[in-house]
Amino acid sequence: EGSGSGSGGAEEGAAAVGEGQGGSTRGGKGDLLKKKLRKKKAPSRGVLVVSAFEDYAYDRGMRVGDRIIKVDGVNVASKTVEEVRDMLRGAPDTTVKVTIERDSQAPSGEGKGGKEAGAVMIGGGENGKARILEVTLPRTIVKLRDVKLQTLLGPSEGVNSGPPVGYIQLSGFTQEAGPDVYYAYQKLSEQALSTRGEPLAGVILDLRGNPGGLLSSAVDISSLFVPKGSDLVSAQGRGFRGVLYRSTGEPVRDPAKVSLGVLVNSGTASAAEIVSGAVQDLDVGVVIGQDKTFGKGLVQNVETLPYNTALKYTVAKYYTPSGRCIQAVNYADNGGGRKGKD
Repeated sequence: EGSGSGSGGAEEGAAAVGEGQGGSTRGGKGDLLKKKLRKKKAPSRGVLVVSAFEDYAYDRGMRVGDRIIKVDGVNVASKTVEEVRDMLRGAPDTTVKVTIERDSQAPSGEGKGGKEAGAVMIGGGENGKARILEVTLPRTIVKLRDVKLQTLLGPSEGVNSGPPVGYIQLSGFTQEAGPDVYYAYQKLSEQALSTRGEPLAGVILDLRGNPGGLLSSAVDISSLFVPKGSDLVSAQGRGFRGVLYRSTGEPVRDPAKVSLGVLVNSGTASAAEIVSGAVQDLDVGVVIGQDKTFGKGLVQNVETLPYNTALKYTVAKYYTPSGRCIQAVNYADNGGGRKGKD
């Protein structure tokens, strides 16, 4: 299969236009929506970009909110999202020209030569009309890193020095998420010694907006911060043979010397909730957030049925070490609400 062009997503998140090597499937709440909208037609104005990957489409001028209206000169108004994705894909080391429509009120970011960070305006823009731009995207193997950012936090305002605290932003749980977090932590430890002259005093793991992914990666990352042999997550259900996952490796930090904080919000789901739940229940760190996490903790099977249909059903649910169910409970109370994991 050809490689992707690296643009992020399409109308309503129905499909990823550029999919990464090594697994870009995020799991969590996006997968079901993708399947439901698979055959949905694109709107008459084109396909909406909901994400543009850095180092790829974003750096070439594509922005969230743009509408793809042509691919290599072919109008895509009547195309499905899947068809547009296939048009964008192709052999590595080739290029594809994408014509996009950008709202006139959107920030231009215009640079020299009339370009918008690689996007060239070819029409519109007068009297409040939407701008029509053309972006040339190189086709390449798109490998997404789950660790989007790792850095040492600077000293507080008015303070010249302080204990070094590391920050790791984790956006997903693909196959390489565990090693990515491990190397990020090691680099922060080395950086603390070389730039501050003292060992790392704390680390912040940012899981906000993380939709989850592979269970194995959740186990790998949890094992980096909890004592060896600790219970991490279990799967239990009626008529389901229960499964318990434990940490098998040595942690990368000494809890007595390096504090741990985990940032969460309502977009923290699935595998990210397994990690935050283990950290909280095993009392190896502090979970910080104003909202409850999303509450995605189901084990589901798919059974093929006649007439090209299938049934997806739940066989078990995931539980934190203390026995709390990760899955949210929907209920109607004073207009409806959602009850999730504390």
